[in-house]
Amino acid sequence: MISWGEDYINDLKDITVIIFSKTQNSSNYKNVIYVNSLEEFKKVCKEKNLNKIFVSGGAHTNTLFLENNLVNRIIINYNPYLLTKGINLFEGKYLEKELQLEKV
Repeated sequence: MISWGEDYINDLKDITVIIFSKTQNSSNYKNVIYVNSLEEFKKVCKEKNLNKIFVSGGAHTNTLFLENNLVNRIIINYNPYLLTKGINLFEGKYLEKELQLEKV
């Protein structure tokens, strides 16, 4: 996300951004916090009194939040572009969750 450029980060300057990373642990931006586990993520959310979050991630992150019942809404963005290969939305073992379609 940080590699997307300065303008993107400036657009988020009033939003707390929490990034899961196994290697990075600090940021030059005061609104960006790095964590390396779900427990650390929950701790930061509690300390900052964050009770409404937007998660954007790959299959690993999406599955982690879904398996731990930390998801109450999924927004799937679609673009008029066809890929024959890509990154899975979820990963790992079979997981089943009942969802309710709100709108298209």
